[in-house]
Amino acid sequence: FRGEVESMEEVSVIPNAEPQPKTILRSFTPGVNEGIEYVLRNTDPFSDLSDFTIKAMAVSFKRTLHWNGQAICHAGDPASDFYIIERGEVTITKKNGQQVELEAFDCFGERAIFNETKRTSTAEASGKGKTVVWSIEKKQFLELIKKYDLESSFDTLARVRISSSVTDDGRDFDPSPSGPSYEPSTEPNIWVKDFTMRGIKLGNLLDFFALHCGELVIEEEGYSNAEAHCFPTKLTQMCSRFNSSHAKRIAEGQDRELGPNLYAVDRMLIRKQTAADRVSMAELWSAGQGVQIEVFISHFWGEDFGEFCQSTWRFCLVYIRDRFPQLAQQALSEMARQIGLYVCAFSNNQWNLAAEMGTTVEESPFYRVMSAETTQIVAMNLDQPVTALSRAWCAFEFYLAHSLGKRFSMSTRHGPLKELKASTEITKVWLRHMFQMLHEMDISDARASSTKDLAMIMERVHEFKGTGVAAGLQGADALNSLLRSLIADQVLPLLVSMGDINGVRQALSSKASPETRDYRGIPVLTVAVATHGQDDDVVKLLINRGANKGATTRASEVLDMFNTEPQVRALAMDAVQEVASSGLYTECLHIARREHVRHILSCLRLNMTDAKPHVRALATEGVEQLLSQSQVDVAHEVQDILIRLA
Repeated sequence: FRGEVESMEEVSVIPNAEPQPKTILRSFTPGVNEGIEYVLRNTDPFSDLSDFTIKAMAVSFKRTLHWNGQAICHAGDPASDFYIIERGEVTITKKNGQQVELEAFDCFGERAIFNETKRTSTAEASGKGKTVVWSIEKKQFLELIKKYDLESSFDTLARVRISSSVTDDGRDFDPSPSGPSYEPSTEPNIWVKDFTMRGIKLGNLLDFFALHCGELVIEEEGYSNAEAHCFPTKLTQMCSRFNSSHAKRIAEGQDRELGPNLYAVDRMLIRKQTAADRVSMAELWSAGQGVQIEVFISHFWGEDFGEFCQSTWRFCLVYIRDRFPQLAQQALSEMARQIGLYVCAFSNNQWNLAAEMGTTVEESPFYRVMSAETTQIVAMNLDQPVTALSRAWCAFEFYLAHSLGKRFSMSTRHGPLKELKASTEITKVWLRHMFQMLHEMDISDARASSTKDLAMIMERVHEFKGTGVAAGLQGADALNSLLRSLIADQVLPLLVSMGDINGVRQALSSKASPETRDYRGIPVLTVAVATHGQDDDVVKLLINRGANKGATTRASEVLDMFNTEPQVRALAMDAVQEVASSGLYTECLHIARREHVRHILSCLRLNMTDAKPHVRALATEGVEQLLSQSQVDVAHEVQDILIRLA
């Protein structure tokens, strides 16, 4: 028993009667400092420090318990301690009577220490039940700040508090500016007026995710569409702690429960990081210089943030791969990180939404960005419940994309919908589920947080007149028809490759074209013949619905153009070239040659680092030949070099 007592830390209990602190035992034996380590890891000035540093700092803190109404420190007291809240709430009352509520993982008391003044505010425990606070004496606190170079972190915290009125003593403070036209006020600032320049780079998004929200995982060496994963581990833990510390308020309907989505990201991260300057994250990250938007991301805020980032990441990798097929994987990844994205939570100023949204659709940032010539494509992120299409704003963005003639793509956590491959049972099951969910969506049932927004959107939707497959329809019926046709076109190639006759029939009934091509530019009838044989029911169905019978010619060779073996690809391309005069295979032949060059370049680049000089020389010669030619036919010449290398 004596050994167990000696392993316990000293905890001061301060009830309303304010007796002298006394030692109590805690039912907690793994380690004496784990409580404060947990708190430090989740408090802004310390959260980015290493575990080693956290453990070293922890020994200097002591823990006290306070009941509702109990003073922690008084105005006029010497600034002797710095405080962090572990559990409960603390009310800061300034001399002018203004009050600020603090909660778990907030800290206070450092300003008077830095300014070497007495307290000008009183801090009281205000939560129902006990409030748990950790404190460290002034001398030790200043030593830690200096030792671990935390001055800039506390400067940032001070700026946030000035503009959000979260201060501990109400004194004036003159922090250095963090961007152009910095004003320590509660008024929103505008650093970038042009909404088309309010982009965030994919790299910014991924770095933000890795730093604050979770883990970025690459399954294998290199970067490819199938290997990128985002797990919101940190964000999930933050939400769990928030919900636990706010359980009573949530139960009483005074607060909302948080999950690992953009609502939580906005409340716990975006607002905190932009509070000092009252700008958007896009403006903050670009320091007011702006980033040109190229891709408009349509999404639902309630989507899992890890799934959102993963879908966006995979889309960008495919988007760059299609534009620059000659890039090596690392270069492709780096270029993808430079893509300018419109993501409303980051691009719009969350402190100035009412003013930025305007009074008409045309004044909104959504319309201005999407209608800009510099915006190349609209990518809608779809999670497993397909919640994006149940939201009015997402449905409206689809409507705008169609009306403005913008390219439109649907992306999932597995990558762009049209890029999915029936390589695993998981993909097949997921696709069938996704297709069924998409098929049942109805834009007229879409919801919005604002009834005003919903009314405005539905008024515009009601005026829409269908064209093409939706000719003769109007309003939501026309949009539903267009949306289902688009979805059916994007999933038909995968349904065909799976041999899913019922799925193919349903897609065709949803106005998918029997002439649809897959991501390689191969007609779906060609895929069906090469995969399942000339007499398969899927083949017969496609022909019956009007597919060009010419797409059955050389079907096996067409698929072989994308074989993993270079020699097989080369022979297949030669065979398909003989029947390419009809134009039916022109697109897929071009893509096959492009991919052939990309694979060859990858092999050559590996050989350029070989230990043998003659191997490096041959590889360098091949790369130079490829990169100096504009025609992909040069790949056949370089093929000889690969054979010699082998």
